[in-house]
Amino acid sequence: MKPPRLTDRLSAAKEIAKLNGWRPGPAFDAAVLSITGERDAVWRASPWSDDARLFDHCLYFYDAAGRPIALVSEPYAPEPGDPFDLLDARLAAATLGLELHTPRYLHKHCPGKTWFFVFTGRGTAVRFLPG
Repeated sequence: MKPPRLTDRLSAAKEIAKLNGWRPGPAFDAAVLSITGERDAVWRASPWSDDARLFDHCLYFYDAAGRPIALVSEPYAPEPGDPFDLLDARLAAATLGLELHTPRYLHKHCPGKTWFFVFTGRGTAVRFLPG
């Protein structure tokens, strides 16, 4: 089965939110999802904490109790020769105390040359659209 062809990132993120029982909401700092916490020295010292290769074109989601639950990010995929790759993204997430979720069809989830990252706190399960 081919991955779904959604016309824009907002549609994809909303469908994933619906599958997981999340609702969209205002922006929050990704550190609130982290086990290290936003005031933690590791978070503040990390070069990843505001890296656009991880956090770009973000959408924010909350659980039923109104707590931040997930941050969907669609940074641009690396150009040929760019050393940043999915392994780097996973390492960065782990360093920041986040969990990185990606659909199996990473580059095909949304049209264009972007990654599709869902960041959550550790232990949060994420369901994706079939594909």
